[in-house]
Amino acid sequence: MRTNFYVDGAIALRNLDLAALESLTRKPSFQTSILPKEAQNLALRLSQTLAPFFTPATKALDELSWDRFATWGHPFEIWKERQTDLVEMFTHALSTKADSCLNIENYEMIIYAPGTRFNSNTMRVETMEGAEDAFNDHEGKVVQICVEPALFAYARNPVLDDASVSDSIISTKNFLKENESRRGGVMPRVKAVVVLAKA
Repeated sequence: MRTNFYVDGAIALRNLDLAALESLTRKPSFQTSILPKEAQNLALRLSQTLAPFFTPATKALDELSWDRFATWGHPFEIWKERQTDLVEMFTHALSTKADSCLNIENYEMIIYAPGTRFNSNTMRVETMEGAEDAFNDHEGKVVQICVEPALFAYARNPVLDDASVSDSIISTKNFLKENESRRGGVMPRVKAVVVLAKA
């Protein structure tokens, strides 16, 4: 009887935490205020980080900013469109991250290093131009560049009857680095997109 109480308690706590997290992430204020604001901050940081690569060296970086967004010396129409696209991209990414916490899975993203042998179970091939590579016999070839990572999903450890509160609640740190042996027999949810080196 006592064991059942603890099992039910830990499971009930996990379910309650999932429900609370879902309620928070579905609130209009979270969707229309918190996510876009954080996405805007990330877009600003990315524009500033990349500015030295795209800004003429003769111009001071602080002179090429508008509301802290680095314009890279481009006309208003160009940098404003880039800002809008970056904010939209980060909003989708943050929304996806929030949604990924509403289950009992952990995730891993794998970027395959150049020289990794092609594996049709975990990779799909594109050309350098971004078109699907229709050539069927890729076996034996190696990765030149990994354009998009593979996404793996793993079931979280079950809640034990003597689980602590921290082991029962949902962790938002759900993107992990697993060891190769755990990944061994698992198929990715999304295959990596790779460009293969020419033979």
